[in-house]
Amino acid sequence: YLARSRELPPGVHCPETPVSRLVQGLYGRYPEQARKMVRSRIFSTAQKTPYCEGVIRVAAKRITYGVEAQNQLDQLREALASADWEEVPSILPGGDSRHPEQILLSDRDALDRCEQVERSMPRTESQRFKADRPVAAVLLDAAGNFLVEAANAGATNRTLHAETRLVQRWWASSGRRLPQGARVITTLKPCKMCAGFIHWFSDDPASLRVLYRDFDPGPNGRSTILDQIPGVQAKI
Repeated sequence: YLARSRELPPGVHCPETPVSRLVQGLYGRYPEQARKMVRSRIFSTAQKTPYCEGVIRVAAKRITYGVEAQNQLDQLREALASADWEEVPSILPGGDSRHPEQILLSDRDALDRCEQVERSMPRTESQRFKADRPVAAVLLDAAGNFLVEAANAGATNRTLHAETRLVQRWWASSGRRLPQGARVITTLKPCKMCAGFIHWFSDDPASLRVLYRDFDPGPNGRSTILDQIPGVQAKI
């Protein structure tokens, strides 16, 4: 399976890397088989990002980056040249021209909105992923204006946590990274994948505020890249 970077004009950004495109795309196309597929080693000649590392930690298994990846691929050049490749498509949402509601929210109001989204989520379970776990997130700008909201969709794609979908939906509606001073309010502390995504696809990660209701005691909720920036994250 193959995933490539998009060719973008200078100054235009897209919220995916070849690694995230590959893993998300496999879960999107082969929901029942993907978990086994991504346990194979992934090779990436693209730049490593905290988002890539988080995607691998949460939804895949092993990866080799950079020069080492290129050297190993070069050694396999003849076998790879004759391989029947399947290019994995992007699963990013399409552009959304709708304008967000003109509403100003406090952090507490935003959390209340998250909890309303949680309550509306179907309480069904997937045999494969034992989800959707009720998690929701809201994005506000620096002034407190509502931008977008999203809910966890991990039962259909292991990579589509609420915060990941939030960033993707913001990009689909604006074509931009998270704006300076943005606030992410979520019902569960972002995992390594979501924290890496928020950090990587932000205009100014140090100016963000990420507020969460529940601490995630699992290994993917501890020692994320957002934990390394003083003052960015707090329990609401």
